[in-house]
Amino acid sequence: MSTETAPRQTTAIAFLIAGAAVLLAMVIYIAQIDFDSRGITYVAMCAAFVLLARTELKDVIARAAALFSALGWLILAIFVVVPVLPGIVPSSAYFVIAASSIVLGVVIVTQQQLLPSARRAMLATLAITVLYMASAFLVSYFSGPVAALLTVLLGVALLVTGYFLYTRR
Repeated sequence: MSTETAPRQTTAIAFLIAGAAVLLAMVIYIAQIDFDSRGITYVAMCAAFVLLARTELKDVIARAAALFSALGWLILAIFVVVPVLPGIVPSSAYFVIAASSIVLGVVIVTQQQLLPSARRAMLATLAITVLYMASAFLVSYFSGPVAALLTVLLGVALLVTGYFLYTRR
C-alpha cells in the first residue's frame, strides 16, 4: 500500500462507517431501543468530510465546503451531548451543512474532483444530505415515513460513496 493510497482508503472507510452508523441509528430508532446514536453518527459524518477535504479534493473551495460541512456535523454532535444549547444552534448547523453540500456538489461537478463513479455517488449523497437537512425545517412535509426513507437513502448513499472511493472507480 503506497503512502498516497492509505489516506484515500481511510477516507473511503470513513464514508462506509458513516453510512453504517446512519443505518444503525435507523435500526435503533425503529427497534425503539433507548439509546441516542445520533452523536456517533454525526461524529462519523464529521470525520468523513474532514478526510474527504484532506485526501480527495484539490480545489480550495471544495476543501472549504467539505470542512464547513464537517463543522456542521460536529456542531450537531456537540448539541446531542449538550442539549441545553439554544435551539438556533442545530438550525444553524443544518443550514451550514445544506449550503456547504450544495457548494461542494457544484465544485465537484464543474472541477471534476473525483473519479466518475465516485463523483456520481458523492453527488447523490450530497443531494440526499440537502433534503435531509431541509427535513429539519419542513417537518410537516418530511415526517414519519418520508424522514425514515431519507435516512435510509442517506445511509445507502454513504455506503455506495465509500465503496466507489475505496475501489477508485
